[in-house]
Amino acid sequence: GNADLEAVFAEYGPHVVFQNAMRKYLPFFDFQTPSILHANYLTTFALAKQSMRSGCTHFVLVSSEAAYKPGNLIADSLRAVEIGLRQFFAPTLTRLVIVRLCDVLEHRGGIVARLEGQIVKREPIILPYRNMKHALLSKDAAVRFILDALGLAESLAPREGIFVCPQASTVSLLEV
Repeated sequence: GNADLEAVFAEYGPHVVFQNAMRKYLPFFDFQTPSILHANYLTTFALAKQSMRSGCTHFVLVSSEAAYKPGNLIADSLRAVEIGLRQFFAPTLTRLVIVRLCDVLEHRGGIVARLEGQIVKREPIILPYRNMKHALLSKDAAVRFILDALGLAESLAPREGIFVCPQASTVSLLEV
């Protein structure tokens, strides 16, 4: 809860906060929808409020490239959080940095992990689209991109810029 956040901030006194806990993938079941809303809105804004109250210099939102593809719950919730945080941080001294990543290869909630789980359990492999190409990024490349964006944000006006993951070469999911 908020008391836990206050305690963590009081003990560690962070200057930069990274919010990477947003749900970035559509759930398998409808009953999981409330967890998306909780993670993407309530948790993010509780963390943002505590960051601002604690005088953090930067709040880094790790979003997804899906945020610019409207039309589903995940994309719309990510975009709404981005817009809301821009409004929230605009009058504060905390600088918002938004980074949109493609799928991180080692992410346990990503498409590769889902395929791996289907293979391990000897289940039929279900692909979103048979000929779909997918951009993948290693976790090390993702970290470098996020840190580079944090450094570059200093040279931009506070309300400028969403850093979008460079389109690496895409891979057919059949190849994966």
